[in-house]
Amino acid sequence: MTQTSFKPPWLLVNVTGLLDWARAVYTANKLLFDGKINTVGAVTLTTDSTTTTITDTRISINSFIQLMATNDNAAGETNMKFTTAEGSVTLTHMSDPRTRTFRYVILG
Repeated sequence: MTQTSFKPPWLLVNVTGLLDWARAVYTANKLLFDGKINTVGAVTLTTDSTTTTITDTRISINSFIQLMATNDNAAGETNMKFTTAEGSVTLTHMSDPRTRTFRYVILG
């Protein structure tokens, strides 16, 4: 997971630092406009269990989590319950010995 923080421009004391800051802000905004947000991940459901936990500092109690199946076994998983907390979400699902993998996006 890549996270970038930007120093405020008034803390930069030279022109080169200010230009680097402006370039970093421009790049971050361009990625956002291109739909490349840094809120995605992957998860494999725990086999032979009914819960799987995703731990991620970007998750809050008000986050919206959307899953996308990445294999045939995952595509058959139709009834999951999501319980969010600060820093994690617990997925309640059917117990299955097969590997079920998903990509996810976190919003909010």
